[in-house]
Amino acid sequence: MWTDLEERLVEWESRFLKVNSDEDFDLDKEYLLREIESVKEEKKLMEYRLRKLDEIIAKTKVLIDDLSEDLCHKLSKGRSIATVAEAVKREFGNDFEADLNEGRKEIVKFLEKHYDIDKKSARQIFDLLEETGVVYYELSVPAKGKHEKIDFVPLEADFDFAEPVYAFPGYWVINA
Repeated sequence: MWTDLEERLVEWESRFLKVNSDEDFDLDKEYLLREIESVKEEKKLMEYRLRKLDEIIAKTKVLIDDLSEDLCHKLSKGRSIATVAEAVKREFGNDFEADLNEGRKEIVKFLEKHYDIDKKSARQIFDLLEETGVVYYELSVPAKGKHEKIDFVPLEADFDFAEPVYAFPGYWVINA
């Protein structure tokens, strides 16, 4: 059996060497040398397009920031995002110990009273603070509880969320 396999291998090698002669190798080498220049040009073109896309993304971020500022001025009666964030930070501190739903409600209630605005505007300002990363909810799962089953308990939401809100342990971080 082994001798039969060895004979077949030798026969296959001889056929392979006949098919792939030095002449074919030279043709492949010439083709690759020609193609490498077009690939280099295509790489330069892609790098140029990537730089232009990065510029567009940067300009878009600036426009979004400007629109967010304008919206905050409109909703909070002339205050900037930074001013609103500082007021929230003064009231609640850097880390606000409250669950996801209760924290939202309390911050929105504070915005409503502090700036004398309606609930809808206060919610929109809160959403704006969350979108800009000034306020976010940090989950805190205890080390011993990482491998335990998590019970999900739907809460009554005071907000218009499409999905149910669950009680996750954590706290609100306020970066102002």
